[in-house]
Amino acid sequence: ADNWNSVETVIAEIETNKMWAQVLAALAEAKRPSVSVSNGFHTLWTVKGHRIREQVLNDTIVVDALRVLLPPYDGNSLELYRGENRNRWNRMQLGIAWTKDKGIAEMFARGLNAIHGGGVLLSTFAPAAAIIAGPGGHSKYLGEHEYVVDQKLLSKIICLAEYPEIG
Repeated sequence: ADNWNSVETVIAEIETNKMWAQVLAALAEAKRPSVSVSNGFHTLWTVKGHRIREQVLNDTIVVDALRVLLPPYDGNSLELYRGENRNRWNRMQLGIAWTKDKGIAEMFARGLNAIHGGGVLLSTFAPAAAIIAGPGGHSKYLGEHEYVVDQKLLSKIICLAEYPEIG
């Protein structure tokens, strides 16, 4: 389908039947969708990406599909930040949402990602090839300015600060 509205009706079925792994694996080989579908999926990813990732449990599949589905990044290399859970940091199981705004990353490190083990504020210099997509409209609206990043292409990630467990 060429418009997001028709694709969006299928999303609920994919979620209900827990089919994200199969769908994303198939989409990794697909051609780039229309701008409408790509932008719509970008909003969906901003809202539900963490749940989709938890269901798929394979970042290679997720990243390959996002390279097809999201509007491609066409900028320069950037210094980016991420607020991460300390336990995930220790296991190097990092999220793929990063931001240029250190304060936003710190908010996540002190807040949502500090639940169950504490949080860490991370920094990296992401080469342009590692950045899958820049901030979409919904991410800008939320003030998060999320960059979707393929963490396998990051050569150095630095822990800038640690925060206590909350909750």
